[in-house]
This record gives sequence, C-alpha cells and structure tokens, in this order.
Amino acid sequence: MSDNSASQGTVVVELSTTTATPIHEVIEVPATIPATPL
Repeated sequence: MSDNSASQGTVVVELSTTTATPIHEVIEVPATIPATPL
C-alpha cells in the first residue's frame, strides 16, 4: 500500500504546481493592462 500513498502524493504536488503557474500569469497580465492606459 506504500505505492498508493506515493502516487497520491505526487499527484497533489503536480496539481499545486499547475495551479500556481496560471495564478502568476493571471496577476502579471492585468497588472500590465492598467499600467498602459494610466
């Protein structure tokens, strides 16, 4: 059953990394848009 736990742990880490990537991109995009018209 150790294999099952290791697999689940990897999935959680991958999900966290994937979620953190789009969040950074979303923050950088809107930050540049309002800076241009201002």
